[in-house]
Amino acid sequence: MDINQLVAHRIREIRHEKGFTSQAMADDLGITIGSYSAIENGKVNITIDRLHQIAQVLQMPLLAFLPSGAYSYSVNVSHGEHAINATTYNNYRDKEMIDSLNTAMQLMQKVVTKMQE
Repeated sequence: MDINQLVAHRIREIRHEKGFTSQAMADDLGITIGSYSAIENGKVNITIDRLHQIAQVLQMPLLAFLPSGAYSYSVNVSHGEHAINATTYNNYRDKEMIDSLNTAMQLMQKVVTKMQE
């Protein structure tokens, strides 16, 4: 599978996860369903501009569509002298990473609540 097909596969996968139809994507991108289908089937070489538009519609970072792309999550919470900073590098599809981020978010919510008391 070439890079174009891998990106096309990720677009389709993320679109399904987000609950978008192909028609809705085509409409949001201002293209025909046939043109959108060609993108998802890897029949056209997708431009960075078009990939950026797709990322915006799906509310995902551009790197989420690239194969084996690792990127970081960065979470910062601060209040006066109190601060929590967390940056983790990993592939966002990794279940362990998602679980860790959920745990970190729950902990940060407790800290924020405590700060508000």
